[in-house]
Amino acid sequence: MGDKGRFDEWEARLWERLAGLLPTTEDAGSFRDSREIGEQEAGIWFLLERLTALELPVDETTAAEIEVLAEHWGERASVHHRIDACARDRDRAASVRLVPDSEAVPGDARAAGITAGPVARMTVVPWIECTHCPSVLSRAHAEDAPGLPGYLAARYLVSRPDRDVPDIYATTDLLHAFESVLTCG
Repeated sequence: MGDKGRFDEWEARLWERLAGLLPTTEDAGSFRDSREIGEQEAGIWFLLERLTALELPVDETTAAEIEVLAEHWGERASVHHRIDACARDRDRAASVRLVPDSEAVPGDARAAGITAGPVARMTVVPWIECTHCPSVLSRAHAEDAPGLPGYLAARYLVSRPDRDVPDIYATTDLLHAFESVLTCG
């Protein structure tokens, strides 16, 4: 099965689990319906609106999963503040967490150990980190204009404590990159 098929399966399972966070069958049904009719972006907005309005807690891993889902659908930058505003369930152990905005400082890919190729000229932003080891999934952005990183990630990088150079993933491999941090490689 190709990467698209793997992502679709992961998304379907995640979508169902996220629907289970909503307190009413009406809310859960509206959320499910948005995916069925191909309006995933609207579904993500609806989910986050209900989670924040009702102050429903999500654990750190679920927040990261929602952010990956939003990234895939091109909505991450638009909904990041809503994901960040969700109440957190501190009682559930998390395997990953979103890098806090105060620590998500953009840097040069060369400083991350990438010295050749187009990725070496990109801006790298730490995004999701493992809670068990120092592995980090970062978004790498090409410049839209001199000194301004692009809106969407052009690659994903996973840095690990046992490697000098991060693993580089294409945008179509977002799920692989996320899973590698989720499972500590």
